[in-house]
Amino acid sequence: MFWSDDQLLTGPLDLDKAPVVYNIRSMPQFAGAPNKWYNRMEHTLNYVKEHTGHELKHNYDAHTPQPDTKSKVIEVFESVPYKEQPGFCINTIYYGMLGVPPTAEQTSVKHTFEKGAMAIPAKMLTYAGYDDASWMRGGAYFFLGMFFDLSKYEAPK
Repeated sequence: MFWSDDQLLTGPLDLDKAPVVYNIRSMPQFAGAPNKWYNRMEHTLNYVKEHTGHELKHNYDAHTPQPDTKSKVIEVFESVPYKEQPGFCINTIYYGMLGVPPTAEQTSVKHTFEKGAMAIPAKMLTYAGYDDASWMRGGAYFFLGMFFDLSKYEAPK
């Protein structure tokens, strides 16, 4: 699994059944590159189209954990000039170059808590994401409270 910052798994997950998550934003939302991340996504989408002939109608950087295969990660990143500026968005270049179809749209598997908002959903989805403002406005207590007991991988203090 590829996992990055401020992503939480909110319950059990069979890793063999983890969804390939996509975000509905596509080239029209990234064209014009108003910031560094948008510029990188525009570059990624253009690179995938240029090298595979396939124009993605979405992106895979939904800021959720994503399943991957080590040998395929190596294959893709050895074939892509990853250090080329402005860089690439990791999940979109990986799944885009491999032609992997998505299996879940971001909002169907992830609650996002941003801009200080901490409206607690009636039922949690598979994943949760947060920004610093939401973490500081109660997110820390909410999420830590979800996992009060130590996991089987944690040693008692």
